[in-house]
Amino acid sequence: KLLLREDISDGFAVKVGSFCTVRDLSVHGSKEETPAPQEVGTRHGIAFLGTATPEDYSGQPHNSMISGCYIQGFSGGGITCTDTGYSSCSSMTVSDCHILGCGAGINISHFSEYHMFTNVMCHRCLYGCVNNGGNNVFVNCGFDSNVVGFLIDNSRKQSINDSHGSVVGCTFNHSDHNKGIGVYLRRAKNGYSFTGCQLFFSKIVLEGSENILFSAMNVGRKAQIYVDGGKLISFSDCAFAEEPEVLKVTDNALV
Repeated sequence: KLLLREDISDGFAVKVGSFCTVRDLSVHGSKEETPAPQEVGTRHGIAFLGTATPEDYSGQPHNSMISGCYIQGFSGGGITCTDTGYSSCSSMTVSDCHILGCGAGINISHFSEYHMFTNVMCHRCLYGCVNNGGNNVFVNCGFDSNVVGFLIDNSRKQSINDSHGSVVGCTFNHSDHNKGIGVYLRRAKNGYSFTGCQLFFSKIVLEGSENILFSAMNVGRKAQIYVDGGKLISFSDCAFAEEPEVLKVTDNALV
């Protein structure tokens, strides 16, 4: 068990560099279990950090792995990846982790791509996942009982190569005590695919996004769907347990 001293107001408990493996570690931001913060802060559990820009992404950390970790109580990301650029040689592979009570369970806040997450549970966080980068893939992950389950936000151009990736076999349930958002996409211009997922007691909100595909999904009770702007939003072969409480489409070219 690794504890980040509570008098440290920002930074990280573990920084992962090139060709690193973090395995079977319990990482804590506080001695006691804490509720999710009101905004994403600057204390991170495990961090994979670079300084890449579109003009220069040399010298970034190389591929590393995290597996079998429990991460709890950080105001920032349980796992944070930022500015590692768009090289597939600077990727993080994460599997079999449980992240609880963080600002963002998975926090890909800016310009960081080619990461893969499998069997990761993000629970009771402000954001289950912030994914502001392209080519990131999520398989068999749970984004349950967060205020917002899964966010892509490129409204301020956080990623040069925004969105385009996939979410396969994941769950988005009971967001913000059944009143929150399971999937929230803001100006995801390069498309995203959600396949074989489950959404219960949560909203889908799409703002100014394009080429977003929802296929073979099980959409349960109390679902609400809002589409504002953008174009080509597709729902195919989805099963709805009930008619959505709200289905509102505004100024969208193709739905």
